[in-house]
Amino acid sequence: MITIKAVRILSDGSQEIRRVPMSRLPGELTFDEVFLLFLAHVIFDNVKETVSTTNGLNNFLLNTIVGTYECKVDAKGRLLLPAPLKKQLAASLQNGFVLKRSVFQSCLELYPMEEWDLMMQKINKLNRFVKKNNDFIRRFTAGVKVVEIDALGRLLVPKDLVIFASISKEVVFSSAVNIVEIWDKDLYEKSIDGV
Repeated sequence: MITIKAVRILSDGSQEIRRVPMSRLPGELTFDEVFLLFLAHVIFDNVKETVSTTNGLNNFLLNTIVGTYECKVDAKGRLLLPAPLKKQLAASLQNGFVLKRSVFQSCLELYPMEEWDLMMQKINKLNRFVKKNNDFIRRFTAGVKVVEIDALGRLLVPKDLVIFASISKEVVFSSAVNIVEIWDKDLYEKSIDGV
């Protein structure tokens, strides 16, 4: 049996440890288990330390962004990053960010450039001569923009992305492991309520 041990550093500096047991030996994994391992590999391949498993996979320590924050958007489509979020993203400010449409939600996704580069390394390994892969790549990269946070801590959201996410006046920044989702507040509340 494979057991993945994931260690996450919380905002107070403490560690949260989760163990995810897999029900079979590596050669007998179900599709869902293989998919979970693939996601862990794609999302967490950029880690500082290690994931330990009983069959000898490397251990990893996740780089996570923590918190949900609200702000208002101005008439030019600029968002002022809340101070705690800006502090968590400080190491990425110089390299910039990628802002894109979410594939599955009516929100935007903000990737620190390092995270985007790691994700692109994984996506570039897909065989583009397979139609499903090509369709996924097209959908995943739709609306991609390179953006920066200015000296005042503002993020300018391009107009086409504002329209896609139906952003009006109030916005929610929601951490999603190693990226930040940007939601219109009303749509965020509906998604949380399961509507």
